[in-house]
Amino acid sequence: MKYAEVVVNTPLAVSSRHTELQALSPSGRERTFTYSVPPPLADRLALGHLVWVPFGARRLQGIVVGLGELSPVEETKDVEEIIDPQPMISPALLELARWIARTYVCPLNDALQLMLPPGIEQPIEIILSLAREIPRTDLNQRQAALVDRLIRDGETRLRELPRELRSAVEPLVARGWIVKRAQPAPRRVRPKHIQSVRLVQDSLPKGLRSSFYAAVVGFLRNEPGPVWVSAVYAATGCKRNHLQTLEKAGVVALEEEEIWRDSLASRTPRLTPEQTAACDAILQGVAPRGTLSDGPCANFLLHGVTGSGKTEIYLRSLAEILEVGKQGIVLVPEIALTAQTIRRFGARFPNRIAVLHSRLALGERYDTWRRCRDGAVDVVIGSRSALFAPLPHLGLIV
Repeated sequence: MKYAEVVVNTPLAVSSRHTELQALSPSGRERTFTYSVPPPLADRLALGHLVWVPFGARRLQGIVVGLGELSPVEETKDVEEIIDPQPMISPALLELARWIARTYVCPLNDALQLMLPPGIEQPIEIILSLAREIPRTDLNQRQAALVDRLIRDGETRLRELPRELRSAVEPLVARGWIVKRAQPAPRRVRPKHIQSVRLVQDSLPKGLRSSFYAAVVGFLRNEPGPVWVSAVYAATGCKRNHLQTLEKAGVVALEEEEIWRDSLASRTPRLTPEQTAACDAILQGVAPRGTLSDGPCANFLLHGVTGSGKTEIYLRSLAEILEVGKQGIVLVPEIALTAQTIRRFGARFPNRIAVLHSRLALGERYDTWRRCRDGAVDVVIGSRSALFAPLPHLGLIV
């Protein structure tokens, strides 16, 4: 049997009630819970995976931080589901999270949350519904008002009830008249998809006589591939129902593809002897290392007045790092300085840069985090939180 050590996304004050599942690290700060891994998940579950696990009467998210063949407790529950097929936390970031937890005396879960993409968390919502017809003579005023609301609205989230009605819930649940169930709230952010239209055949069936159908076919005939539906609408004046009719007739195919929300979408010398010496020292300190786990990192402090050429050293060092297949993070002291840094670095490394900071839209941050994890970004620019970008081949931090 395979077992997983999971850091559950819940406050320590709550998790202390579930001592039968606890396994504490020697420091006492790394509070984990042991779950058995069912056979269907055994070959797929890895360190860093985000999973659903049972936790008391609830179902919560957790991060796998350990795998083994033995369990420190006799009775365990199964990991229920892997949320994302790819691990969310790399081994290097997991070690960094453990170091943060030890150094700053915080729960490991708090450190791990720094490294997850924004909006990935799914809190559990309580859903209320009527179990059966309820005799009104046995209800007080608040209970009757709650029943009337459930009859009118059907299933209702507990958090949407007025505060004065919430006290009526538990007595009716205890009597079996109201059913409570828990379900994950929808993610606040998810991959962005767009629909496109592809021409399958360029002749219309006889029954399709509207001029819109001919306009769509004529427009797509001149396109080399699929076209976004918004462009088809604008060019032909057709509507959704026209495209659906054409799809049923086998004339076009409606397809969906994911697009990346890019925070940079709207933006786009010779060294002195001192700069050359600095670059050489930096590259000698970085080049021998294969990964972050190969040994102590080399550290360098550049001293120079404004305009003395420090940024050019950063750029030249990054260029050398990228040449050997590694990646870099460039930190700025405040978000306001990000724009000018983007202009300078974007000009040197076009289409290879991503930006991470708290003022970006949630979807932009989510997609940028995933692009970093998937190796589609070479240089990340941002404020302090950008330090936790999940670059798989990190070679230089400025």
